Amino acid sequence: MGQRKQQVLEMLEEASGTSGVASGWASGELISERLGISRAAVSKHVSALRRDGHIIDSAPRRGFYLRVRDSVPARAEVCRGLNAKIAGKGEWRSLEETTSTSSEAVAWASEGAREGCMVLAEKQTRGRGRNGHDWFSAPRGLQLSLILRPRGASFLSLPVEQAQTLLTRVAALSVTEAVRAVTGLTPTLKEPNDVLLGKCKFCGVLVEAGFQAGSLDWVVIGIGCNVNALPEDFPPALRAKTCSLLSAGGRSVSRPDLLRALLERLDYWYDGFNSTSPERFAECLGKLDAAWQNGA
Repeated sequence: MGQRKQQVLEMLEEASGTSGVASGWASGELISERLGISRAAVSKHVSALRRDGHIIDSAPRRGFYLRVRDSVPARAEVCRGLNAKIAGKGEWRSLEETTSTSSEAVAWASEGAREGCMVLAEKQTRGRGRNGHDWFSAPRGLQLSLILRPRGASFLSLPVEQAQTLLTRVAALSVTEAVRAVTGLTPTLKEPNDVLLGKCKFCGVLVEAGFQAGSLDWVVIGIGCNVNALPEDFPPALRAKTCSLLSAGGRSVSRPDLLRALLERLDYWYDGFNSTSPERFAECLGKLDAAWQNGA
């Protein structure tokens, strides 16, 4: 981000309270005077910030108000410091819009995509949930599907449905761990694949598998997580039972930071369940079952 654009963002944060400093609007005149740039330059930088994903209101004689600080989770930023062996380490397909990241990932896996490859999208037009249900993809969220190719003997010995259930639980638990680490919020788990804040769902998981010559060939873990959506971003019929991290916590959440934490937790659990050590597999299974029994 350019220095001037960053400075404008910092002033908007300070004025709007996003940084916890103050509350109110930042006038274009004040920004112009403090930074020594023209009012036209201020408007140019605000437009650039909006293109980056930030939600900024404007009004005559009031100036600008930063409603949501947001940024697209670019690979370079997410992978900076990423502590993972497999998750997110393959190729990324970052899409502006798609029908479903899982549909894209399933086709890619069937074509031979290697383990650790991932599909992300800013918008899904036909997001998919379990049992043919639709998943509404709110703006400024995380919509991703990760390709894995399990080879651990203990995991491969499981019946297919049990293996999918295990990875569904792994993904949902990874979300709760990542959210807790990044935001301090305390999500809870709900069978079979939901993650809640209070009584409102903000995340769902879909796990699909493919076979070759009767053996498990690939697994796609699809995750849809509402991050920086505003209440008005949801259809009226969903507002009472669906939320985002922003609406629940009252603060914008860094999507790059959240995605990095999520990939690290997915990688940790997958490394245990894909281990060649039966003891490590059993240990992880015990921890996973305990977490789900506690609901978090």
